[in-house]
Amino acid sequence: MAKYNYGEAPKPRDLSEMDYVELADLSADIASERRSRAFGEGYDAGYKDGREELDSTPVPAMAPKLTREEVVEKAKLDVAQITEYASNNKGNLAGNFTYQSLKSSPEYVINKEKRTVVALVRFHGTEAICEKGVAKCDPDDCFNSHIGRAIALRRAFDLMIPHVYLKAPQPQVVQAGDIVLDAGRELLVVDTSVSLFTNRRICHTTSIAALSSTIIDDSRE
Repeated sequence: MAKYNYGEAPKPRDLSEMDYVELADLSADIASERRSRAFGEGYDAGYKDGREELDSTPVPAMAPKLTREEVVEKAKLDVAQITEYASNNKGNLAGNFTYQSLKSSPEYVINKEKRTVVALVRFHGTEAICEKGVAKCDPDDCFNSHIGRAIALRRAFDLMIPHVYLKAPQPQVVQAGDIVLDAGRELLVVDTSVSLFTNRRICHTTSIAALSSTIIDDSRE
C-alpha cells in the first residue's frame, strides 16, 4: 500500500501498473460515474425546461359560478331548445335514435310530494310513448320543476346532463311563490298584499316563518 502524509491526496496509480481485475473495477466505476452525472445533468436540464414551460403557460380563467336563478333560466332555455330540435327532426348527431331521426314532443308529470319529474316523449302527433326520462330531487336539495324537466328530458333522449343541473346552488333568499318548511308544515310564501285569512297555509315574504325556514321548492309555478 502506498504511503502518504496526512492531508495529502493519494496519487493515482498508472494504468500500466494495474492488473486486469483492477482495470475492470476502474472501468465499472467510471461508467457508473458517467451515468450518475448524465442523469443529474439531464434531470436539471429537464426540470429547468419544464419549469420555464410551466411558468410561461397562461393559467386558464375559472368559469364564473352560476347563481340559482341563472341555472333555472338555463334549464328553461335548454328545455325549449331540445323540444324544438326534437319536433323539427333536424338530424342531430347527439342523443339516441329518437332524438336524431324522429319527430317527437315531450310532456311532463310533476310530483311535488315525491319530488320527481318524469318526461314522456311521444311520437309527434300521436299518443305513443317512445322515450321516458326521470329526474328525482335529492332529499337535501331544494326541488325545482324547471331543473327537473331539463334533467328528465335529457335522460329521455340520452343527452349529456350538465353538471350545474346536478349541483345547482341552493336558494338563499326567499321569494313569493316559494314553498318553505316551517315546523313540519309546508307554507306557500306570498307578498304582503295577500291576506293571510284564507284556508291555505301561507306566510308573507317578511314573516319570521318565511325568513327562518328552509326553502324546499322554488319552482314558483
